[in-house]
Amino acid sequence: MSFFFICIYLFFLIIRPQDWALPMLEVFRPVLLTQALAIGFCALEVMGKTLKMPDKRNPWWILMGGLFFSVAMSHLANTYLSGFVSSVTDFGKIFITFVVLWINLNTVKRLELFTLFLVLMCCFISVNCILQIQTGTGFGGSEPLIRPIPGSDEFVYQAHYFGIFSDPNDTAQLLTLALPLTVFVLIRYSNFLLRIAAMIVLITIVWAIFTTESRGGFLSLVVTAGVAFRKMMSVKQFAFCCFCGVFLITIFLPSRFSGGLMDDSMRERVNFWGEANYAFIHKPVFGVGYGMITDYIPKNRSVHNSYVHAYSELGTFGYIFWFSCLAFAFISLWQMAELKTESTEDRHLSLWLKCLVPGLAGMYLSGYFLSRTYQLPFFVIFAMCAACYTLVARQTGVRPLNDYCLIGERKWWIWPCLSVTSMVFIYLSIRVMNSMG
Repeated sequence: MSFFFICIYLFFLIIRPQDWALPMLEVFRPVLLTQALAIGFCALEVMGKTLKMPDKRNPWWILMGGLFFSVAMSHLANTYLSGFVSSVTDFGKIFITFVVLWINLNTVKRLELFTLFLVLMCCFISVNCILQIQTGTGFGGSEPLIRPIPGSDEFVYQAHYFGIFSDPNDTAQLLTLALPLTVFVLIRYSNFLLRIAAMIVLITIVWAIFTTESRGGFLSLVVTAGVAFRKMMSVKQFAFCCFCGVFLITIFLPSRFSGGLMDDSMRERVNFWGEANYAFIHKPVFGVGYGMITDYIPKNRSVHNSYVHAYSELGTFGYIFWFSCLAFAFISLWQMAELKTESTEDRHLSLWLKCLVPGLAGMYLSGYFLSRTYQLPFFVIFAMCAACYTLVARQTGVRPLNDYCLIGERKWWIWPCLSVTSMVFIYLSIRVMNSMG
């Protein structure tokens, strides 16, 4: 039952029919209600031993637990008790959703069903985006955003969805992540009709990404495709595809690139990153506090960079856990996808791992231009990665798998080093972009 309710909870959180289709549902607080039911049934099923808690040696306990602790410490270190209570409550919901989903994705079959569920929701969102551009209105009478093209008298129309995906960039990030999951469905199932349907969904999602006119989404799409092609072919074949890709990019480049990468909007973002870095320098250990960085940005604007957002609010301490979640998800999936498979179920899981790796690469790139540090899509994907880790650990054992994925007892130092290195790289990249402006 908890698996059913966690899916319904995500449906109400992502699709949000209470906002545009059935507004009377909001009276019943469907998001809060379904989340409570998912947590309650999950607790009962764990106590009744129909669901099993993941092994305590699983690294995801340390990574997510450390991130939760660092969110609390970001306010305790600043003696801001009200912020401590609100941050623990806010991020606590995300943490519990992560754990409930992780526990419920306990079989390859459930993982595949959940993947189908996500693909269908993204297809629905894609249809809304296409309708907005083609007809002027999407579901619930929603209209696209209209923005002027720099250096021109023309305007660009950007499709978007509702709720946490009301920004075109957020919509593009989600849809780009859905592409490799759709490819998994296309490859995994041999049913002819299902493959045709998956191909239609794939084309629909790609079309919808272009309707968002999101530069970050487009770059994310390019990186996702590039990583996918690199895993499937030799270096020579990949080089040829890159040459062809450059030609195609010049044809299908979104109109918002016409003003160049460093337009007024981008220069403004670089300035925001500089303000956040300045705040971080004054509080480098525990940061300025979870959800507080907007106080340091002009007009309470968003930072528009998930990485800068993370280390400025959580400090070096919290950023190590946050970035380690990103890095470990990518590295562990890459490593586990290379393991030898024996059973049909193992081969299906290996295929899923190989398909998601490009999606993570694209999601991480788009995070450089978006402040979605604590947004749900990150942690839904982390829960799926954690579930895969648990499934593989059943075959290999937790400790051997930890060593294989570079997170064993003698390799723990790798992750703080990676995190600090990424901070230096991000700082240098901001300096370079600032010089370009």
